[in-house]
Amino acid sequence: EIIVNKCGGLPLALKIVGQAMASKENEQDWELVVMLLQRSQFNEVPDANAETDLYHVLYISYEQLPDERTKQCFLYFALILDDGVYVSHAIRLVMGHGLFDEDNANDLRVRAVIGCLKRACLLEEHPRGQNYLSMHDTIKGLALWIVQCKHGDGPSKNWLVRKGDETIKSEEWCTAHRISLHMLNDVVIPCSVPCSWLLTLIVRRGSIIGNVPTGFFRTAPSLTFLDISGTNIREIPSDVGELVNLQHFDVSDTPIRSIPRELQLLKNLRYLYLRN
Repeated sequence: EIIVNKCGGLPLALKIVGQAMASKENEQDWELVVMLLQRSQFNEVPDANAETDLYHVLYISYEQLPDERTKQCFLYFALILDDGVYVSHAIRLVMGHGLFDEDNANDLRVRAVIGCLKRACLLEEHPRGQNYLSMHDTIKGLALWIVQCKHGDGPSKNWLVRKGDETIKSEEWCTAHRISLHMLNDVVIPCSVPCSWLLTLIVRRGSIIGNVPTGFFRTAPSLTFLDISGTNIREIPSDVGELVNLQHFDVSDTPIRSIPRELQLLKNLRYLYLRN
């Protein structure tokens, strides 16, 4: 009854927490969860709100995931999962971020993780069919909240995810560790703003003003994951060769007709996607 009350009668919260508690068969397990929920209350914090309280409740489902890699996959999926994303693209995302060692069975391993997250109600099968995934906006908010509030001051804490009519300010590029922009119109990629913290940049199905400006890659030397698939970019500047740490590069479904010779300088590149 206490746990149900903490869910505030919200169907999504009841569904997710109920699934997380489904395997708890003794009273001690339930008492532990109640204790954790009571500790998580932020009544004394001035900016506490209903959304934050909900995240503390839903955090139980994250804590019940079987291992650290499954938890990491869940967080990374929040970078791309929106209203229907190919399962194959989700697989490329976690592979490109090094969550799985290179192995012929990795496709099956990632699909097993996806199945686990579906059973936990943290991922959903999209109405288009089993080859598509989606993530509820509240669950995506939970993932980003976990990154910001539960990972302390460790690396890659500052994630920015924008979509639709949302914007990203030039100063936000300076401090972001991971940036994901979906279906934004008129995205302006800066050329002179230092992006020394930036590890991941995803611009998908959006409209970029001009091309990636010459000089941008020099400002982002730490970049390891770059996905500009489905955009209107026509040319990759030659300073892409400055991205010595880049491991994943996806320019699929773009008007790009050639790639610069400097790509051969990317000695750490593991995945290159050029489809269409």
